[in-house]
Amino acid sequence: PQPLYPRLDISISGQTGMRAFAELLSAFTERGDCILLQGPMGSGKTTFTRSFVQSLLNDPNLSVTSPTFLLDVTYNGQVFVEELGEVESDSQADVQNSNVVCEALTVHHIDLWRLDKLDHDRLIDFRSIYRDCVSLIEWPDRLASELMPTDFVLVVIDFDQELDLDEIL
Repeated sequence: PQPLYPRLDISISGQTGMRAFAELLSAFTERGDCILLQGPMGSGKTTFTRSFVQSLLNDPNLSVTSPTFLLDVTYNGQVFVEELGEVESDSQADVQNSNVVCEALTVHHIDLWRLDKLDHDRLIDFRSIYRDCVSLIEWPDRLASELMPTDFVLVVIDFDQELDLDEIL
């Protein structure tokens, strides 16, 4: 399998840059997209995911945590699909609420750190996740090759030698 887009290397400094990049990428994400997150322990994969999911589901207060011990954490929300033209109504509230179309979306945050490649297919239905949801997968190198998504975006996160680890965590 190959990444969905050509390789793009960018350098991001600190949590603010990480959050901004995650929010930007979420704006271009749709059902069926898969983002593979690669990087050493503590590099910011969950920080990236937190900002990505909060932005995608338009919920800045959503609690997004590491799924290391849970394996797969799901988040459900509504995402903007399109804005319709003006809708005539007697009520201003009806006009404000009826011209925006949203749809339900599930986001899966999967952490494969603790799994053997043989356990994956038994524990997670990757095929339906890839088809029906948005997925963010940490430690994709642990995913059995036959379970890799056909198309994906690979985000490689690494420490900047000049950054303090405490700033990233």
